[in-house]
Amino acid sequence: MNGTMLRPAVLYVRGKMFVLGTRHDDLPAAPLEGPAAEATVAKLLGDPVNYTYVRSFLSAVTEIGAQSARDKDVLPVLVRALQRGTLKIAELPIHPTTSLEIKKTGKLTLSEVSWGETAGIYPTKTSKPTEQEKYNPAQWDDAKLLSLMKARAAIHDVAKRNSQVRKNSNFSKFTNFLKPYHCIENFPPLDPEITQDVKWFYISSKEKEPSVHPGTSGTELVKSYGEFYCNGGGDVKKGAAYILFYKKSS
Repeated sequence: MNGTMLRPAVLYVRGKMFVLGTRHDDLPAAPLEGPAAEATVAKLLGDPVNYTYVRSFLSAVTEIGAQSARDKDVLPVLVRALQRGTLKIAELPIHPTTSLEIKKTGKLTLSEVSWGETAGIYPTKTSKPTEQEKYNPAQWDDAKLLSLMKARAAIHDVAKRNSQVRKNSNFSKFTNFLKPYHCIENFPPLDPEITQDVKWFYISSKEKEPSVHPGTSGTELVKSYGEFYCNGGGDVKKGAAYILFYKKSS
């Protein structure tokens, strides 16, 4: 397979995200060089999942595929490829440049209801994102990210008044980098529409429907966030998703 036909590989380690590509790829951040690059790949390959992924990636690169197959250890093959410029690696920002600051260190308190209700929702730029677009925050839409974080703040607030919510606190090595986006320290202030009277929310495939919260009567829609992308599940199909909020009708 020609190197130009490969998609860059996105790899994760210790809460950081990296992209590995060929010399033909235009990476979204400046490539690491020298000892920094070598130290980074050594850490990445310490994870068995990354190791298997990188071995497969190397075997598909024309210039080094045969060499990778012969060498039992992936690390020296990868280091030589970086030194020669056949491959390059860059660290991706864990969040895009946006008016919303996302803290990754220090005190971070998970909103279990945010993760439980919106884990499969992403602020992607396109309606049919690739896996990399979904799981690479550097490729998210800034305005949609801010809107989604406002919706998550509202969900967290509503859960204080309505216990009929899904909660989850489990993260895998593949999803751990998403945790800061569900922590209350990173939530923006509530929008004015999210008052103490707002006691329900609903994830819908339509921006303004249903106008009454399902399972209730005498409620009205007060705020809608989106459009986002949803992996699918529950009442929402894969594709467009909106997060709607309701209160009792006046």
